[in-house]
Amino acid sequence: RGQRLLKDIQCIDRLYRYSVPVRGRFTWSEGNKTALRIFTDRTATSRIIQRDRLASLLYEEITDKYPQQIQVAFNTTCTNLEAANDGRLLVQVNNSTATHIHTHFVVGADGARSFVRDGLGFSAVRFPESNTRVYKIMPLKLPKDMRMDLDYIAGRPDGVALDALPTPEGNMIGVVLFRPEDTQV
Repeated sequence: RGQRLLKDIQCIDRLYRYSVPVRGRFTWSEGNKTALRIFTDRTATSRIIQRDRLASLLYEEITDKYPQQIQVAFNTTCTNLEAANDGRLLVQVNNSTATHIHTHFVVGADGARSFVRDGLGFSAVRFPESNTRVYKIMPLKLPKDMRMDLDYIAGRPDGVALDALPTPEGNMIGVVLFRPEDTQV
C-alpha cells in the first residue's frame, strides 16, 4: 500500500534511494530453532526504511516539486483552528515566523492527543493499553557471509525481541523491543 502510494505520487525513486529491499525473514526462536521464509507470494518487494529517512524523503519531495504550494512549519504549536468563510481553514500558530495561516489543507503530526484532529471536529477512540512495549535502537555489523536482503528476528518467551534491519550503507539497525518494567534489558 505504501509503495503504491509513493508510485502514484511519483516519489518511488526517492524510496529506492533511502531503503533496502527485503526478500525474506530469518527467525530464531526458543530452543535455538531457526526458520527462513523467502517471500514469494507478494506483488511488491518489501522495503526497509528508517522513520527519519522516510520523513526526509517526503520533505525533499514536497520542497522540490511543490515549493510554492506547500508550506512546512517545524517547531510550531497550533493554538487555534477554525473554518473560514471561504471554506478554507484559519490556523493560529505559535512559532517564530507566523501567527496565522489561511489554507485549504492541514496535516498535523502531533500524535495521539492531536489538537489538529480535535480542532477539525474529529474524534479518536482510545483503547486501553494491553501490551505496552518500548524500544531501543543500536547499530549492528553482521558477518559478511550473512544475507543483507533479510529481516533477522530473535525473540524470547518473556516478550523481549531483537529485530535486525538492513540499511543502504550495508550495516544493520538493531531494534530491541521489551516491556517497560523489564529490568533485564
